[in-house]
Amino acid sequence: MLAALSVQAEPQAPMYWRRRFPGETDQARVVRAFAGHLLVGLPALDDVLLVLNELVVNAVLHTRSGEDGGHFTVEISQDPRVVLVSVTDEGGPAAPSVRPARIP
Repeated sequence: MLAALSVQAEPQAPMYWRRRFPGETDQARVVRAFAGHLLVGLPALDDVLLVLNELVVNAVLHTRSGEDGGHFTVEISQDPRVVLVSVTDEGGPAAPSVRPARIP
């Protein structure tokens, strides 16, 4: 799973961070602390932390990242115009497929 959020940032030099985390639900708190420390003062910080929390929990609960020994990776980049965050997980047990719509 790869997802991203782009928000307006204050002008500054471009920065990039990447960190791998164990696939455990308590790591959502650690990811929020990691991002909060890096992006202190960002006007949209609460939104960024909310999105990261959702992505981490989804990765751990719904992909192989949450299995024994699983991991996920968080990437944060910030340049003078935007902040981009993403969570990359270890994928699911099968290839994604489209299911037919259920009509009640």
